[in-house]
Amino acid sequence: MKPADLRQRPPFFDVVRMLMDHQLLDADYVECGKVDDVEIEITDDGTLRATAIFTGPGAAFEHLPGWLAAIAKKFFGKRSKRIPWPEIAIIESRIKLRSTSEALGLDPADRSAARWISKLPGAR
Repeated sequence: MKPADLRQRPPFFDVVRMLMDHQLLDADYVECGKVDDVEIEITDDGTLRATAIFTGPGAAFEHLPGWLAAIAKKFFGKRSKRIPWPEIAIIESRIKLRSTSEALGLDPADRSAARWISKLPGAR
């Protein structure tokens, strides 16, 4: 491909590299979890669009082997929190949110559970 052809290609967003497992910071720069999943929709013209991110132990279980997910659900519950895409202010090495963790309904137990789950063998 010639350099001119590269400029004509539409920009893309590498969801896995740019979002998954990245630390979330609320409006006050308080760590409030990690991105455990991403919601994507297909638009009418066939393009993909990220519409939300998920954090919390329930979303993290999807990344564990089945038997380990069942055990983790017993200990941490199935809660996950959907954060709408417009709540994301900045995407860098950490993801800055526009609202506080309290306003978004993120509690300290979710943050603690996410740290535990990421350390379990077989977690992705």
